[in-house]
Amino acid sequence: MDKRQQIRTELKQRRAEHSKTQCQSLSRQICTHIQTEKLFKNKSRFAFYYPVGNEVDLLELLYAAWSRGKQTFLPVLANFPKGNLWWIEHTDSNPMYLNRFGIPEPVHPARARRTKLRSLDLIFMPLLGFDASGNRMGMGGGFYDRSLAKCYRSNNSWHRPIKMGVAYSWQQVDSIPTEKWDIPLDAIATEKGITWFKS
Repeated sequence: MDKRQQIRTELKQRRAEHSKTQCQSLSRQICTHIQTEKLFKNKSRFAFYYPVGNEVDLLELLYAAWSRGKQTFLPVLANFPKGNLWWIEHTDSNPMYLNRFGIPEPVHPARARRTKLRSLDLIFMPLLGFDASGNRMGMGGGFYDRSLAKCYRSNNSWHRPIKMGVAYSWQQVDSIPTEKWDIPLDAIATEKGITWFKS
């Protein structure tokens, strides 16, 4: 088992050791920290994700965004290219369905008009683990890295949305081995607060 897989296995076990009640309590603290950030107060277009299992639950923050008249978006599995995500606007009237991984997505036509990443202000990213340098470890599918690659690896840096990981503090590890295609975080939000990484 390589180092990345070893860390991923350990983090899955660590997350499974925490109860749903514990995770919900910590999720509420994380939502509170984000709501008090100037970024959340001043920006208007946010990409959320739908939590599964014991992932940090930001639905309370999503509802707060709606109450403040902000636009919210959720990722859906792309029809093309395969293995990528599209972001679709999500409102309180959107019906939902389960994708092939059992994750809720807003119902959308096959040829849905996807949202351009550069039009978003902030992307909240779920994760399995992170380190003090802003490196992120996901579940291993590579969906976020592939989907964000063009926006963050092009020479044109005009309006790139902020990438904020959301996690419990016990998901931090000493160091995550990186690959050339990995896209680091700009910030991480935990129940202890928000940490910004140097670009």
